[in-house]
Amino acid sequence: ELAALYRGAIAVVVPSREEGFGLPALEAMACAAPVITSMAPALMEVTGDAALHAEGSVHGLRDALERMLGDEALRDDLSVRAPQRARGFTWRASALVARHAYLAAIPRSAD
Repeated sequence: ELAALYRGAIAVVVPSREEGFGLPALEAMACAAPVITSMAPALMEVTGDAALHAEGSVHGLRDALERMLGDEALRDDLSVRAPQRARGFTWRASALVARHAYLAAIPRSAD
């Protein structure tokens, strides 16, 4: 049901000021929904150039939403770029990054 809602959205707005990863934005992008996020670093890193980033204030988000509503070409462009960007985030890639971090944290014995 969530995927259908994402696919039917004119835009999905993720206004988080602090974000650990940005899974809601990534889920929406995987469904080709145009996404607007705040400029929280994690959201900008996850969405890259496949989302519209806005100042996290009410006015900044309102302006971004008005832009998205009024610009069909922007929505279409983001709908194409979003799933391409989302495909780069897989559970396998996440596991490899976590593995690397764990291995880097293990103290090496001096032989």
